[in-house]
Amino acid sequence: MATRAYAHLAPVWDFFMTAYGFKRGLSHYLARLPMEVGEAPKCLDVGTGTGVLAFALLERFRDASVLATDLEPHMLREAKEISIEKGIPIGSLRFAMANVNKPEAITLPDGSREELRGESFDVITASGVLEYADLGKALPALISLLKPGGYLVAIPMRDSLVAEVYGKAY
Repeated sequence: MATRAYAHLAPVWDFFMTAYGFKRGLSHYLARLPMEVGEAPKCLDVGTGTGVLAFALLERFRDASVLATDLEPHMLREAKEISIEKGIPIGSLRFAMANVNKPEAITLPDGSREELRGESFDVITASGVLEYADLGKALPALISLLKPGGYLVAIPMRDSLVAEVYGKAY
């Protein structure tokens, strides 16, 4: 479970992601990955934090719909504020709470719960979250949510000050 310290990181997390080059690196990496998806792909970003990969998915796939999930509501609020500042069109990006070990069970901002259907996403991204997951639960659950031929993009967090702070907080 996310700790109180992780919640307190929310207001400064995006700054750290930018200052240490992690945000730019993720965007460039995702832009260069050879992924062939149809028009209007459905994407899931687990452990979204402040939405770095969710926004990168929308840059890469202009007509995508992205569901960004995180265990920490403070991070989701920060991501929502950033999406408004960026002018992300309503409907292309949704936010929900979810645990990476059970990513199919989401809680929407209004408090309602929803179960995601299997084989419903073209692309699933996870950055800096699988290191803290029960891989025996998380990976099969994530793979079950992928459409046949879909892509699971798992990006570990490199050793850095940001990773150290994140690891201690989480």
